[in-house]
Amino acid sequence: MFSVVNSKADQFRFKERKGQDDTLDVSYASVKALRGGTVLFQGKTDKYGRIVINLPNGKYITEVTVGKEKKIVEVQIDGKQNSKIAFVR
Repeated sequence: MFSVVNSKADQFRFKERKGQDDTLDVSYASVKALRGGTVLFQGKTDKYGRIVINLPNGKYITEVTVGKEKKIVEVQIDGKQNSKIAFVR
């Protein structure tokens, strides 16, 4: 399943902190949104770390795979259509 732009879907930009004031876009990463161990969404970020996630409102755990490294990020889907920044750790 890949995301399709939807006027009510939430937009995220995944970033990684590099130093105190620097951040990097998490480009071309695989993103899976999970709830209770079930994959509800799967897609890839673009070169700027952006992805559109179209799921019902609520909190989701996302598994972000950068190269061979998997990182976990909690995201909040609220249907507000604004771009949100999600920092991977």
